[in-house]
Amino acid sequence: MTELNYKNYTLQELLEAQETIDQELFPLRYQQLCTEIKLKQSDPHQIGLVERKEYFNNLIFAKIIMALLSWFLASELYSSWQLGVVSFKKSDYSLADNPQMFYFLTFTNSFLLLVFLMMLFKNSWVKQAEMKS
Repeated sequence: MTELNYKNYTLQELLEAQETIDQELFPLRYQQLCTEIKLKQSDPHQIGLVERKEYFNNLIFAKIIMALLSWFLASELYSSWQLGVVSFKKSDYSLADNPQMFYFLTFTNSFLLLVFLMMLFKNSWVKQAEMKS
């Protein structure tokens, strides 16, 4: 069996290896892995890399949610302008019957769509994370 050199791995890679290694089948490797993890955890640079990766994973998830919400709002806006009816809380508001509520809901959907699109495409979160690290 080849000897693995865990010193060349990052803390994130070591933590992933720790989750997948079979402790009973490879007890010596598992112990070496745990020892190297303890050494790497004392290095603030390695901890920062792990936290940064977790932050960006959460950021990607948030951007996916915002993209889905933007798609939903855009489809609602399109159908409201095509049909002249917007729905809210199980009620339909048409342009002909209730123009104030129709325009209010359309404006609200447009505003939320713009906010979600700005948050989706603007990378201010990334800039804030870079300034912290």
